Amino acid sequence: MVAALCDQAVRFLVIGGLAVRHYAPIRIARDLDLLIDATPSNAQRVFRSFAQLSLTPLGPIEQLTRPTQQVHINTAEFLVDLVTPNPDTDFEVEWQNASHARIGFHKARVIARPSLIRLKTGTGRPKDIEDITLLMTQSH
Repeated sequence: MVAALCDQAVRFLVIGGLAVRHYAPIRIARDLDLLIDATPSNAQRVFRSFAQLSLTPLGPIEQLTRPTQQVHINTAEFLVDLVTPNPDTDFEVEWQNASHARIGFHKARVIARPSLIRLKTGTGRPKDIEDITLLMTQSH
């Protein structure tokens, strides 16, 4: 999935467990959560990456241009959640503050540690509480 997104020049940030793993390598991540830039041109690039992978979108392209949307992609090869920013999140600021990383052979950006903590704060999910503790105690 990351290869197709990179091939199509999709603007995305790694969030979720894989982002936590970037900052706290002891964290195991089983899926991929991505925050995507919710612009119409980026949504078109996302849909082109779906076509590249022979995936059928579950909703209209406009879904990826609205705030606080989530698209689940579950195949035999991977599990991915694409998320659009909530109204309080400025994707451009997050993009500029992101850390650079590699996923496989592809360059990617990982949301900054303080922003990741902010995203996970207040969800009440036990895994997010554990992740916040890891993010605050592990140095990278």
